[in-house]
Amino acid sequence: IKNPSILTGLSWATLNYWITYRNYGPDSAPNVIITDTLPTGFVYSSSSPAWVKVGNTITWSSGQLATLGTLGTWFTGVINIFWSISGQAQSGDRLINVVTINSTSETNTGNNISTGTTFVRGKMVDLVITKSVNLTWWYTGNALTYTLQYRNYGPDNAINAIITDTLP
Repeated sequence: IKNPSILTGLSWATLNYWITYRNYGPDSAPNVIITDTLPTGFVYSSSSPAWVKVGNTITWSSGQLATLGTLGTWFTGVINIFWSISGQAQSGDRLINVVTINSTSETNTGNNISTGTTFVRGKMVDLVITKSVNLTWWYTGNALTYTLQYRNYGPDNAINAIITDTLP
């Protein structure tokens, strides 16, 4: 089993990862079950193919996958899973996802577990502001014009940004 991971997940994005499973043989593997335990902070959206979900555990077996049940020698399959990161996860959190594969005739369990790690980053905003004035010398009675130029270099949208300008 191998479970590639998206290294950085945004706390508001829908992400995808996949489970690749294989029977290295030398014989067929009967009654195969794959179990994916999602860590706290993952919100399951969907997967292809079908699944059974209880709490944070998703299971695929011969009842859900036509390819599971008995896997022939060197058979390889892929499961795609879509999920998002809950609002409970904080920027900097490490979410570790564990997936296992088992068969009633398994003789080498050393390669039946895999983990994928997703690092959560919050929204990234890079606000910049400059202030300029139309006159370098000011005389009593003359009007001054201040110009504020601002920009968000992102990459995410700045929500509820506030500009405060303190006049002299």
